[in-house]
Amino acid sequence: MRIRDELKEIAIRQKAIEIIVREGLDGLNMKDLALACGISASTIYVYYKNKEDLIFQLCLSLRIDILKSSIKGLTADMPFKDGLLLQWKNRFRYFMDHPLNIQASEQLRYTPQHQKATEPLIEAVKPDLGPFIDNAVKNGELAEMPFELYWAIGFAPLHLLIEFHIANSSYANDQFSISDELIEEAVTRIAKALAK
Repeated sequence: MRIRDELKEIAIRQKAIEIIVREGLDGLNMKDLALACGISASTIYVYYKNKEDLIFQLCLSLRIDILKSSIKGLTADMPFKDGLLLQWKNRFRYFMDHPLNIQASEQLRYTPQHQKATEPLIEAVKPDLGPFIDNAVKNGELAEMPFELYWAIGFAPLHLLIEFHIANSSYANDQFSISDELIEEAVTRIAKALAK
């Protein structure tokens, strides 16, 4: 049995991300991926059972990476608004620093493997995010609500603002970019909307 090499596994994942962004999921096949990595096709199977397993692992690792970077520095005792602001700034930075990861994640969103990655993702971030949310609810800074509603109100606006930022235009402005002031104003309004 071959020994797993963590650097080789990272290289395989990165090349797979590049292929998905460039050619879509249909363009991803194990033979071409191996060729792009400069390894034999059989080497990929040391790390992944098949293409579906590779896609699942990509979904999971990308989603965990995005969320873990978003909550970096978050503590349970932070005021809700401060914690939300930290998450927005971290997430915005991640989107700007890792555009390929974001593009690949968007393409992977509509695969069955993406949905399968939800439970392990929740388990990976629950120890950090759960106490923060619980504390915000306990302190009356956050109303109890379904997670989907919290996510839609709390983070969908950021994603739309990032789209405008990347396009350098919005529906009403052909010279748009995100500023710290805009993020702070948005978070202030959202924190009020999410409060009890």
